[in-house]
Amino acid sequence: MRSWQVFAVIALLIAGVAAGGWLLWRNASTAAGVTQTAQAGDLSVTMRVDEQRVGTRTIDVTVSDAGGAPVDVRELRLRFSMLDMDMGTSEALAQPVGAGRFQARGPFFTMVGSWQVEASLLREGQPPLQVPFSLAIAAPGEDAGPANPLKSDALTLQAGQRLYAANCAPCHGITGRGDGPKSAGLSPRPADFVQHMAPGKHTDGQAFLWIRDGFPGTAMPSWKRRLSEEQIWQLVIYLRTFGSTSAPAKPSAVAQPTPTLIPSTQEPLPPLVFARQGSLWRSDGSGAAPRQIASLPGGGYAEYPTFSPDGGSVAFVAITPAPITATLPLPSSALYVMSRDGSGLRVAWKPAQGLLGLPAWAPDGQAIYVAANGAQAGQSTSGRQLQIVRVDLATGAQQPLLSDVLDPAISRDGTQLAFLKLSADGYTTSLMVAAPDGSSPREILGGAQFQGLYAPRFSPDGRRVVVAGVGGPPTDAQGNPVNASAPSALDRLLGLLEPPTAEAHGLPWDLWSINADGTGLRRLASIGEDMPMAAFSPDGKQIAVQAAGGMYLMDGDGGRVRRIDPTGDHGGLDWAR
Repeated sequence: MRSWQVFAVIALLIAGVAAGGWLLWRNASTAAGVTQTAQAGDLSVTMRVDEQRVGTRTIDVTVSDAGGAPVDVRELRLRFSMLDMDMGTSEALAQPVGAGRFQARGPFFTMVGSWQVEASLLREGQPPLQVPFSLAIAAPGEDAGPANPLKSDALTLQAGQRLYAANCAPCHGITGRGDGPKSAGLSPRPADFVQHMAPGKHTDGQAFLWIRDGFPGTAMPSWKRRLSEEQIWQLVIYLRTFGSTSAPAKPSAVAQPTPTLIPSTQEPLPPLVFARQGSLWRSDGSGAAPRQIASLPGGGYAEYPTFSPDGGSVAFVAITPAPITATLPLPSSALYVMSRDGSGLRVAWKPAQGLLGLPAWAPDGQAIYVAANGAQAGQSTSGRQLQIVRVDLATGAQQPLLSDVLDPAISRDGTQLAFLKLSADGYTTSLMVAAPDGSSPREILGGAQFQGLYAPRFSPDGRRVVVAGVGGPPTDAQGNPVNASAPSALDRLLGLLEPPTAEAHGLPWDLWSINADGTGLRRLASIGEDMPMAAFSPDGKQIAVQAAGGMYLMDGDGGRVRRIDPTGDHGGLDWAR
């Protein structure tokens, strides 16, 4: 879907050359085992494992030159380490069984998951040569499935998270427990990913096959006609976050602030509209329990509610999964409008294909700007996947404004349109501000120092924008960026391959504030949450935040952050006007 993977592959090759001159990888699976060959300098090293399963295994290693002749190696050692979790390193001395041939046998793979096997070759008069291989190890009696070609970087996780919300959450639930709104009545119940995606349970390849081919005897359909293989792997990487509790922190030359211990308070919710568990709810600010105002038929999943400028209406997007029995399980999406009390629900736009994202009202209340992924608007022939489309509420006409963009926001006075722009490299997003018709766009926050940006929101006076971000520049205790050497292009590419810091699941996002002219960047709050969305109070003095870990409230400058509701969601929110 994005071209950043191409850069990641290039980075792998560059890193490999720097480490030892790796030029080529190829995998070949046979019925009896798996064979991998690596070109290391002038040598060809082939490793064959009898089976990709836990238990006592036989490993054969052959070393030859460019012409295929065996190479004299004095000693060959194998080092085993698990990539999914830190289990230490074990080592085995392979025994010579012929010219350029070695063999080792033993219980090397003690747990299901991804493993690295490093062959260390020692030749007379030459330094040791390390040749790494990777394997997916399955449980006894199971197939490991294909190897995962993607790395767990921020953009892959974000892509997987959005695919999960659109296709999987209705059955498996937003927390992956198998308790989504469509799970009722299904027998057996949808899988609990917290259990099934724990390290040592199943390989990535097995999860890939279950998504691609479906699971016999359950309501889990085949997705191979709906999702590309790349999208399925993105889903697999995101599903892994449900089964893990932590990941190693990424080192930095300048210390980054860690999420502070945020107090929980007994405090009424402000007057909000928000999405939770697939439905829309309203709180009136009095301390009374929130009231459900919309529950969609057919298992529809409501997201991203936003009040009209006069406060009398609410627009939102709904994702509706295809019926379980559908031959092609394509979810559909629609833009809805209703009164603030939930009455008068109507469809403003239902594209024939693709999914809709965040909506934003035009200041006059006569139109809605909405992000569209793969949806064809009006007579547009654009082949772009990401657009911002203006939908006229009186006529239903759709006008595409911008391509390769997402997450629109309109300032209260109607003079500014903020959005995220996908850069030419295919994996970096930048925060842009333009005129309401999309003209005269200018970048106010480059994405080079961020692994991801999400849901920009204007302050009521239009002078600044608050946006959620992963990563970002090093900051001092007040959240102001500090001077640090800029990473090189190679460093940024290699950084994509490093594991991100993680919370319970998902990515650690913080809130950032920047002036609409591009000055004054500041980390507004360090909360380390999962895709937080902000909403300003009408006077701009407070900000409400919804994220997977709960509902938060803070001052407009980021002070006095506290959790006011432990129930979270990714559905989005808005403050009543």
